[in-house]
Amino acid sequence: MHYSKRGRVTVVALLTLFVIVNVPMFMSYLPISTAGHDLVFHLYRIQGIADAFKEGQFPVRMQYSQLNGYGYPVSILYGDLLLYPSGLLRLLGLSVTSAYKVFVLLINLFTIIITYFVGRKIFNSVMMGILATYLWTLSPYRLEDVYLRASVGEYTALLFFPVLFYGLYSMFFDRVDRFGFSWIWVAVGSSGILLSHTVSVILVLPVVVAFIIAGLIRNHSALIWKRLFASLGLSIGLTLWFLVPFLDFYRNVDMKVGSLSVEEKNGLGSAPCASAVPVVYAFCANEGRKC
Repeated sequence: MHYSKRGRVTVVALLTLFVIVNVPMFMSYLPISTAGHDLVFHLYRIQGIADAFKEGQFPVRMQYSQLNGYGYPVSILYGDLLLYPSGLLRLLGLSVTSAYKVFVLLINLFTIIITYFVGRKIFNSVMMGILATYLWTLSPYRLEDVYLRASVGEYTALLFFPVLFYGLYSMFFDRVDRFGFSWIWVAVGSSGILLSHTVSVILVLPVVVAFIIAGLIRNHSALIWKRLFASLGLSIGLTLWFLVPFLDFYRNVDMKVGSLSVEEKNGLGSAPCASAVPVVYAFCANEGRKC
C-alpha cells in the first residue's frame, strides 16, 4: 500500500512538472522570439529533413530547402538524428511549427523520465529523484535554451548529460553497477551529445576527464579499464556514420570558422553569457514581449 501511494505521488509530481515546463507549447503560436535567435534556422532544418526524405536521402546530408534551393549541408556538421521524427511529421502533413512543438514536448518528456531514473538510482531515493528532476528540467539555463534561444542542439544535448553522468558514476561504484551496464550508458550518453550538439562535447569533456581521473584514483582495476575501452569503442561505432563526413568536410572545405582571425575569435568568445532573467520571456508574446 505504501509503495502504491509513493508511486502515485511520483506520477503526479512528474506529470505536474511536464505540464509546467510545457505551458508555452500549449499556445497557438511559438512563444519564441525570432530576432537574433535560432528558431527560424531550426524550422528550416525540419523542413529540410522532410524534403530530403521526400528525395530519398537517408541519412540526410544536404538540405535543399535552404538558400533558395541551392541547398546547405547542415546535416554534415550538425547532427540532426533526433529531428528525424519531426521531419517525418512534417512529411505527413503537420505544419513545421507543430512538428517543432512535438519535438519540444518529447525532449521535455524524456528529460523528465531520464533525470528521474538517474536521480532515483544515484541517491537511492524517490524524493531525491523527483527533486533532481525538477532542478534539472526547470534550470534557468535549460529553459532559456528552449524558450528564448531555441537552441535545439544544446537543449537536446542536455537530455544526455544525466545519461553520461550516470554511466560514469555507476562505472566506478559497484553498488550501483551490479550488472556491468555502465559502459553502455556512457556510450549512449556521449554519442547522444555528439549527435545533438558538437560544441557540447567540448564543454562537457573537461568535466568527464576530471571525473574519470578521480574515478581511476579510487578504482583502477582491469575491469574498469575494460569498461572504459568498451564504452569508447561503442561510442565510435554509434557515431562513425556522422564523424566520417564531419571530419572530411571540416578538413577539406574552406569554412569561416577556419579563417577567423584571433581577434575575431576572441570577440565571439567574449559574447555575453546566458542570464536567467530572460526566461520570463517564454511566457510573453512574440512581438513586443508584452506579458
